Amino acid sequence: NMSTMIGRLGRAAVARRRASSAAAGGGGGRYNPDYVEPHVSKWHKRLAVGVGATFWLWIFWRLKHDGRALLGYAKPWDSH
Repeated sequence: NMSTMIGRLGRAAVARRRASSAAAGGGGGRYNPDYVEPHVSKWHKRLAVGVGATFWLWIFWRLKHDGRALLGYAKPWDSH
């Protein structure tokens, strides 16, 4: 039957598209209606922002003072 064959081809095409998008990092996950997003308190969010800011400021400070040595353009003992 022609309609059955077309239906099978359509389902196969959808399955291939889902598989390729999941393999390419495009998701492929399923929606879970029972999922409840966890509550994160304000102080945890502020702490995360503070730690992240400290991390990036430390990285920039190190690049300012020892950037050539950190990037491999100078020997660490020659950069001071």
